Amino acid sequence: MSRFRAEFVDSLEKETAASGANTVIFSNELLSSLLGSPTELARIKALCDCIARETKIVLYLRNQADFLVSRHTNIVWEGGTKEFRFRGPPALADYSRLLGRWAQAFGRENIVARRFEPADFPGGDLLAHFAGATGLDHARLRPVSRFNESLDAESLAFLRAMNRRLPPGIATRIAPFRGRIVRVLQRCQGGTRFIISSAVARQIEEAFEDSNELVS
Repeated sequence: MSRFRAEFVDSLEKETAASGANTVIFSNELLSSLLGSPTELARIKALCDCIARETKIVLYLRNQADFLVSRHTNIVWEGGTKEFRFRGPPALADYSRLLGRWAQAFGRENIVARRFEPADFPGGDLLAHFAGATGLDHARLRPVSRFNESLDAESLAFLRAMNRRLPPGIATRIAPFRGRIVRVLQRCQGGTRFIISSAVARQIEEAFEDSNELVS
């Protein structure tokens, strides 16, 4: 692993130098969920320091109710069988703790936090909003087609039922094909939007009220 990391940093430095770029963007939604320890974040900080004089961390924070609904959908995609339930606030959605960890590694002055609310985006354009938050030229950012679209309630119910009926051995063998199954359902959907009740949404918002107050 140490050898891989050293080779990766060397390759990245060479690629960046050869490109002539004065700005580099690293983007991955798993950075917030898979990197949590001080050691892991320090390693990312060291990587950034190798290629940049200054690093800004731009985070888009989703309303926790929407975030947990999206997370539930992903769990079902991957084989989950349970209905949506809120049994208390998971640490993953505690944005005060999340921002605190990154601020400790990179400095609070280098954290740029934004709401993930399409109504906030100029013309509904996330790239335009990101460009405004980072000082980048929006015209030079290349849009991509939408993917990973949400499934409707009927498609999620179908997946949950399928997951419950698959024996463990078969479920393991078809795991590589789950993405194809989901894409078929995404193309065919047109049913009821999957939502949670307003009472559950309020319960979630109240559970994170103190944390969100610190963030705001």
